[in-house]
Formats: sequence, structure tokens, C-alpha cells
Amino acid sequence: MSAVPIVRTLCDNGLVRRWDEKKNRAIKARHGAGIDEILAGGHWTGIVEVNAKYPSQRRLVFWFEGYAWILVYEPDRDRYANAWPSRKYQRRLKNEDEE
Repeated sequence: MSAVPIVRTLCDNGLVRRWDEKKNRAIKARHGAGIDEILAGGHWTGIVEVNAKYPSQRRLVFWFEGYAWILVYEPDRDRYANAWPSRKYQRRLKNEDEE
């Protein structure tokens, strides 16, 4: 069994960001942006959601290029596992801005 290719980059705050580069390329192809771009150019909204189906995962909501994105973080593995644009949080965040 081959090892999963993991990319590591150092954050400004000294935390290590990790993700599977093959998965990241697939996310970019499907959604137009990848984990690396969202982390580099996005803004974390402070929203964290526990995934009911996978309690070991956290869904972090980022604002990236005018849209809300979910980044799935696995704290026990210290890596980002997935990302997608979120209509649910897009509506929520836009409604909060209008109030």
C-alpha cells in the first residue's frame, strides 16, 4: 500500500496545514478552488460545526472570493480532508450582513 501524498505548509501562526494533494486537485477541478487557495486567500468566519455523521471531523466555514466555503478538518489526523462551496452558509452570512 502506497503512502498518501500529503502537502505541508506553515501558517503564519505556526500551525501546520496538511491535505492530500491528489484530493485537492480533484476539489479544484470540481469546484474551481482548492484547499490551498481557500486557506491562503480566504477568511475564517469563526464558525465551526461538528459533523453528526463523522464526529471526529469539524466543518470550518471560510469566506473566499465572495462565497462561503466549508473546509472539513480532521483534528485527530491534523489535516484538511475536503472542501466545497456552501449555499446554506452563503445565505446565512448574507442575511447576517443585511441585518
